[in-house]
Amino acid sequence: MADIGFYGASSDVAGRAMPQYVMLLGGFTDFERVQFGRAVARIPAQRAPEALARVLALYRDERQEGESFRGFVARVGLERFREALAPLQQTPTFEEAPELYRDLGAEDALFRAEIGPGECAA
Repeated sequence: MADIGFYGASSDVAGRAMPQYVMLLGGFTDFERVQFGRAVARIPAQRAPEALARVLALYRDERQEGESFRGFVARVGLERFREALAPLQQTPTFEEAPELYRDLGAEDALFRAEIGPGECAA
């Protein structure tokens, strides 16, 4: 549970696998309840750092004095973040942007989606 979270995904774009992250906002826990983050964008992995920077800049520029990130998300709503992140969700073809077909931390190899045991597999 976190104010900002990501989980890995991939998409097929014209026959090639593109690594992506789904960005979640608004998760938290307190003594009385648990709130899972809600998806606001599905972003090519190479654009995830820029997506985080946009979210933090939006908070920095539009928050009210003393407002927590959690309070800010509740006040402005998820649609405001979706609008800010929409340009980053575009998925060009490999020929248009080959750098987007490499995962973060593995830029020297093309991404390949594989099925295997997850960290939560029993």
